[in-house]
Amino acid sequence: MARLDKLIQLLHDQRAGALRLAAGQPAALQTDGRAKPVTRDPLTGQQIVALVREIAPAAMAPQVKEGATLHFSYGAPAGPVDAELSAPDGTMVVTLRPATTSAARSAGSDEARGALDILLRARPAGGNAVCHHVPDGDRGIRGEQRR
Repeated sequence: MARLDKLIQLLHDQRAGALRLAAGQPAALQTDGRAKPVTRDPLTGQQIVALVREIAPAAMAPQVKEGATLHFSYGAPAGPVDAELSAPDGTMVVTLRPATTSAARSAGSDEARGALDILLRARPAGGNAVCHHVPDGDRGIRGEQRR
């Protein structure tokens, strides 16, 4: 588990617009244009580099360094995020936003379909009701009552 996963969990739980990591400042959630610190101490550029390397794609991890400009997506346990690294005025800034790409939505849909398929295969404790997953071209679901 990456160390940023806890902060990403907060990002999703609080429905914040972004999690911002900037050298010389505490990590902060951005909501409605206001920043709410979520760490007590300011982060250093080296700390940010180490945190971001944990979540960057393996091929991109060596490129994560102070002064770099990069974009990537990360599938955190709490939900996918889009990461943007920049260095305005020479200060490292990383912004993590809840992913809004169609690929992220599609990945979430696939997970939901898989969970639904498992639930539909499970047999109720009483054994009276039977649910069948019946693909009808529209991924429809039909429940039937056993007599």
